[in-house]
Amino acid sequence: MASQPVNDSTAYKKTALKRYPAVQQRETAEARYWRRFKRPAVHSHQAPCTSIHFSPVAPFDLAVTTSLSIKTYNKGGTLAKKTMSRFSDVAFSGRWRHDGRLIAAGGNEGIVRTFEASRYDHSVRVWDMRQSNSDGPVFGVDHGAPVEDLLFMPGGSILISAGGNTLKVWDVLKGGKLVQTLSNHQKTITCVCLDGTETRLLSGSLDGHVKIYSVQTYAVTHGLKYQAPIVSMAISPDNTHLVVGTTDNAVTIRQREVKAAEQRSQRAMAPEHLKGGTARYFARGKNVAPSAEDFQVTVQRKQRLKPYDSALRKFRYHDALDSALTSRNPVVVVTVLEEMMHRGGLSIALSGRDEAALEPLLSFLARYTTNPRYAPLLIDVCSVVFGLYTPVLGQSEAIDELFTKLSKTVKTELTAQKKMLEVVGCLDAVMSSERNVTTDTAGAGVDAATRAAAGSSSASAGGGGAGGAASSSASR
Repeated sequence: MASQPVNDSTAYKKTALKRYPAVQQRETAEARYWRRFKRPAVHSHQAPCTSIHFSPVAPFDLAVTTSLSIKTYNKGGTLAKKTMSRFSDVAFSGRWRHDGRLIAAGGNEGIVRTFEASRYDHSVRVWDMRQSNSDGPVFGVDHGAPVEDLLFMPGGSILISAGGNTLKVWDVLKGGKLVQTLSNHQKTITCVCLDGTETRLLSGSLDGHVKIYSVQTYAVTHGLKYQAPIVSMAISPDNTHLVVGTTDNAVTIRQREVKAAEQRSQRAMAPEHLKGGTARYFARGKNVAPSAEDFQVTVQRKQRLKPYDSALRKFRYHDALDSALTSRNPVVVVTVLEEMMHRGGLSIALSGRDEAALEPLLSFLARYTTNPRYAPLLIDVCSVVFGLYTPVLGQSEAIDELFTKLSKTVKTELTAQKKMLEVVGCLDAVMSSERNVTTDTAGAGVDAATRAAAGSSSASAGGGGAGGAASSSASR
């Protein structure tokens, strides 16, 4: 016989625990990550560094374009390797080739040119280099300000332009449709780049700030401050070194402290350690823990009810409260008490308790009744408990001691509340007197101004009368 499908509407819904706001704002994992970029090493140059670029292959050498030359350093910027100074004018945009063997750069002399991408007419134009006989660009967009830098996102379907104090995101596949505009800087944005994981977008600006965005939401996740306006920036492919060039002719290198566990993970996931077709290759990422920003797909499993949920499902309120108290979690206990109050079973759960069953309840009330989060509900619970068990006081020393403790807690809280009300009253009196003084002072100023104006009018009238009398006397 075929089994009948289960109607989800008749299934028992688990009790949802109450949620309270966090007590304090803790530092996020994102902030901890970017704060690890420390120990800046500063190298001074003859002129501002117009471009900074890391080699895409290990050991991730650094190319710095400044004045009439391009200088290469090791990843940490501590060792100068080579200087290329065959430029007769200012050099721009030094870039490594994908294999890390060549560097291409252009400059004011116009020797190196591949294709025109941005101009100071506020426009961005894109050419398809596969079409050798193309008469014009595939499409063009208006950024609205002089374009300082461009960046293609991985995949080539998204283009980001930087100009003015805005970043603009364009959809290349839709002919340059504007997707989003980011305005998080106060001055001109001069450079943009992606981090090594390609999950964070970095922008540098003349306001001396580096903003870090999530590429999924384009929301600012962190920010860094520098002492001078920023004109160029790059981050190493392994996310260990952040290099920034500023207008004071300096290159600042921040190095992130990498933990041992992260180093082991990076070595294990390195391409040279993972060969295709091996079991280790197919098992890569198996033990990687998700971060707070990751979206997790949960597997639907058979519903397992907590002990208090099982008791509530069968309307055994006494057992449900005992199970909640056994968990020693105040949120669970408060949630179960509120659920039973909504069902009208609170009196059933609290009544008929012997000494052993009443003791944990009284201990919980004595401890958490004065907590601001739980007080509104627990005060009503205390009223019900007092009404049920006041007639039997004196039969157990332990229960009497707990009632005495609860009474002292309530009295202490009342005393504190009275003192706070007195302080509030004093503050209200001070604020009221301050407002009255301000009002009186303003009124006195208005009266003085009015009297002064009246005196001035009288004086002018008297002067006019005297002059008239003098003229009449002279005429006579």
